[in-house]
Amino acid sequence: LEPFALGSKTEPSVAFCLLLRLLTLRCTAKQMQLLLEHADSPYIRAIGFLYLRYTGEPKQVWKWIKPYIHDDEPVDVLANPKAKHGAKTTIGEYV
Repeated sequence: LEPFALGSKTEPSVAFCLLLRLLTLRCTAKQMQLLLEHADSPYIRAIGFLYLRYTGEPKQVWKWIKPYIHDDEPVDVLANPKAKHGAKTTIGEYV
């Protein structure tokens, strides 16, 4: 979920390429709900939360993320070339 690709300071990460695609598509409320409740990958959900943070009004963002504050699904949020895994956190901590 880093903005840049691993080992690069200019190439965007896959997560931010997907975020840009969402920004150009302008998600509907139903599509946003599908992203935030996606069962296959916590990364899809995290990109949905990023989208909300970039596009939503603060009061509306809180309404969307409030149900997920205590979500304990694990997710790696930082790419770390020296370790096998990045920084582990939960979806609840991420939002």
